[in-house]
Amino acid sequence: MTAALTLALLIAACTGFGAATLRGLGVLGDLAVRERLTWAFAVGYGVLGWLLFFVGIGALYQPLPLVVLLAVGALGLIALRQTPAPVSDDPAPPRWGLVDLALVAALALALTFDFMEALAPPADADSLAYHFALAKDFIAAGKLFFIERAMDGAVPLLNQLTYIPALALGGEKGLTLWTMVSGWAATALLYSISRRFLDRRWSLAVAVIFLTTPAVVYGGGSGQVEVRNALFATIAAFSVARALTLGDLRYAALAGLAVGFFMAGKYLGLLFALACGLTILLQRRWFVHGFVLTAVAVVA
Repeated sequence: MTAALTLALLIAACTGFGAATLRGLGVLGDLAVRERLTWAFAVGYGVLGWLLFFVGIGALYQPLPLVVLLAVGALGLIALRQTPAPVSDDPAPPRWGLVDLALVAALALALTFDFMEALAPPADADSLAYHFALAKDFIAAGKLFFIERAMDGAVPLLNQLTYIPALALGGEKGLTLWTMVSGWAATALLYSISRRFLDRRWSLAVAVIFLTTPAVVYGGGSGQVEVRNALFATIAAFSVARALTLGDLRYAALAGLAVGFFMAGKYLGLLFALACGLTILLQRRWFVHGFVLTAVAVVA
């Protein structure tokens, strides 16, 4: 029960932090209802990791401060109710056919295997020796401390910081359930964005293909960070495209936020930041958009 409550609180906190952030940027009102939860969770996941850095610097990795932080994040859910949804001009969706039901069944089967993985103890060496071990060590110390590594120095740990409240409040089961859900979030985000361009059937097909990709099967429910970084890459890429096509500064800021979170999650995010930065320059308002993206990314 503790693990389930912790998971629910983490989901609410991430969604609330993300909803409040998207509303602050003025983007939430542009999103369809089906997009709001997935976008909010993706952005809020990064916000939670960002805030946990400062909580760790303040030596506050104890249950009470962590619960307070998550509770504050959950209050952001109010933004979802207070922001009116845009008027939809989508035609009525077609009835469910055999192909649609087969895709849903395939998706359910894949999710079932993920759930079984979450109920089992962690098994892969990288999670046990590094990703989950870091969260355990930080909790034991009650604070964030520098990890000395000869290869790459100070490692970006945004994803691992989100494991801290999951483990501290929900134990090992809470941690494995959290990696399961945060891995699923990338699939849900991809589906919601696909629905902008594809019908339900093809969007389901995209979700099934992504969820059953070997890299996602291997890393989605473990401590590996790549699938979770896909949240930031997806938001950033789509936001850069919107900034280019609409000339909208709000999306340049959102892209910068996602790019910054990607950099905070893995050094390879630097290459992605370069790609987004060069792309954002291919427009008339290149200086303003480039400056905003860069400034927000540095802060994140």
